[in-house]
Formats: sequence, structure tokens, C-alpha cells
Amino acid sequence: MRWSGRFSRWSVRRAVARLLTAAVALSGIHAFDSLAQGLPGIGPIHGDVTGGAMYSTDARNYGVLVRPRWQPAIEFNLEAGRFYVGTDHGVGVKAIANGTLALGVGADFRQGRDESADAAYRGLGSVRGEIVATSYVEWMPLGPALTIYGDFSVAARDPHETTYTAGVRGGVPILERVTAFVDASLAGADAHYMQTFYGISASQAAASGRPSYATQAGLVSNTVAAGLLFDVGKNLQIIASLGSFWYGSDLARSPLIARRSYPEALVVTSYSF
Repeated sequence: MRWSGRFSRWSVRRAVARLLTAAVALSGIHAFDSLAQGLPGIGPIHGDVTGGAMYSTDARNYGVLVRPRWQPAIEFNLEAGRFYVGTDHGVGVKAIANGTLALGVGADFRQGRDESADAAYRGLGSVRGEIVATSYVEWMPLGPALTIYGDFSVAARDPHETTYTAGVRGGVPILERVTAFVDASLAGADAHYMQTFYGISASQAAASGRPSYATQAGLVSNTVAAGLLFDVGKNLQIIASLGSFWYGSDLARSPLIARRSYPEALVVTSYSF
């Protein structure tokens, strides 16, 4: 596979840190699992660890990106009773968990941006990340065949920037050990978040040579992806998908956005326990 972008040192450090965190978490699972089962409100530990590569604007390695690039896809998620921690939803507790509906509330770290990670940001400066309060919901009315999901986050510090996502994912077995799936989602944010990452102030316009641009609250992007999931062993899967995302009409007019749509790709191995 030809990699179209170089990994920055920052990206590699972040990826290695997540991989080491997942490894340390896994190494202590069995010992803690025995203890956790004897504590009220805590049950057996289960979760998943995923590693691979993706061509995406995912912010977890480089911060917020305008254009997708190849980057590591390293994730882990652990649950014990109603408590959870991981790269998907941060750390928190499930207010509802009945097998069909899950509702969690907690905290996470929202990435900022690294000016050097995307040429579109040249001259605009970097933005630091921040702690956010989060909530998420997953509803599976037909079991694993259909999942409706969404999340909402609010920054802890003023001006309390908000972001949200919503989507639906469906899957159907096509062979004994192969499942085909489709995932469609959208992402949005308030006006301050949009201006911070996709707008250009007067001072930034002077520094970068680009025209100023004021954004509005609303849709950041839509994403549609289709793929295959291969069961290759006990609790081990290989997942591959291709898709496309396109920016909302307001963002598409920003001088930072050279193209309204871009392709996305993902190839990972996932181990669940």
C-alpha cells in the first residue's frame, strides 16, 4: 500500500501512546476482572482493541484536518458493568444499558489542530485541545443488524464549543464468516467551533494571504461508507471499508476547502474479549 502522507513525530507519539495504553490495559484486565466481579456495580470486563490504517480526517492523530491523510487507526474500548473507558467515548458511566439501548455520559479530550499537519492551515496558527463533557446513545432495534447512534459534546471552558454526530449502521451476513455493512453519518457544530477550525478572521487573513471568511453553526460533513467484516478466528476480525465524505454547503465555500468531497478508507484488525 502506498502511503500518501508522512507520519509526523507528534502523530507517531500519539499512536504509540494509545497502543501502549491499550497494551497496559489488556495486561491488567484478568487481574482486575477477578476483583471487579466482587465489587457492587462492577461486572466482568469486556471490550476491544483495534489496530490498522485509515485514510481519513479523523482528529485523534493529527488534530482536526481539512483534507484526509493516511494515519494509524489504533483504538481501544473497555467496559466493566456500567463504566467505560476508551477512544470512542472517553471515560464515563452508562445511565441506560439494557442490551438494546445504551446511553452514556462522561468526559473526553477533544483534539485541537496542529498548523503543520495540514497545508490548508498554514498561517492560521494551531489550536489547543480541550476537555469536554460528553454523552452518547446507541440503539439497536434489530440487534447487531441495525445500530442508530449519536453523540454530543460541550467544551468545559468558555465559550463552551459544542459538536455532535448522528448516524446509522446496518450489516448483513453474505457468507459464513463475512458480513457486509453500510454506515452513514453526519457531524455538526456550533458557530464558534466552525469559525475556530474552518473560518478565517481578519488577522488570520492578513497573516496567511487568504480572504477572511465567517462560518455559521450547522453541518460540518456527511459520510457514507461500505465495507466487509471477516471473522478470521476466535474474537478476531479484519475490517475493510471504502467511503466518501463531503462538507456542508456553508463550509464548502470556505477558502480552506479546496474540494467539497474526499474519499475515505479503513483497514484494521480488531480483537474483542
